[in-house]
Amino acid sequence: MSPAIVAIILGLLFVAVAIAFFWQEAAGAEDTPEYIVTDVVAYVSERIPDLDEAHIRRIVEAEVYYLQGLVDDPEGFRPIAGSPAAIDFVEEQALAAGFKYDRELIEVVMALEAEYLMSIGVVGTPVGRDDVT
Repeated sequence: MSPAIVAIILGLLFVAVAIAFFWQEAAGAEDTPEYIVTDVVAYVSERIPDLDEAHIRRIVEAEVYYLQGLVDDPEGFRPIAGSPAAIDFVEEQALAAGFKYDRELIEVVMALEAEYLMSIGVVGTPVGRDDVT
């Protein structure tokens, strides 16, 4: 076999491997669900259209802060989504910002957030992209 043919074969092999790597990387990125607050707010807003998106965002962001364990608690803090302590924290944060929300409203927003997380496959059994509403 001539050196030119070997060089062409190796070149084609290199291109094929490069294409496979790029394809695999692109496919993996597509299948990774992402938690985006604006998407959560839109999801909740579609289900509670009378509630202003700023209020939804405030509740969601306070819960995220709580769940990330950023709350000062010297007694072995363990955040649990939707727990009474989580609701208390969100309620306190809202009050500190000058907003009063009913506990039921906070619970509903948290439940819809959990529903959204399940729908994108972050929590529970993953679903296809066409299944997300």
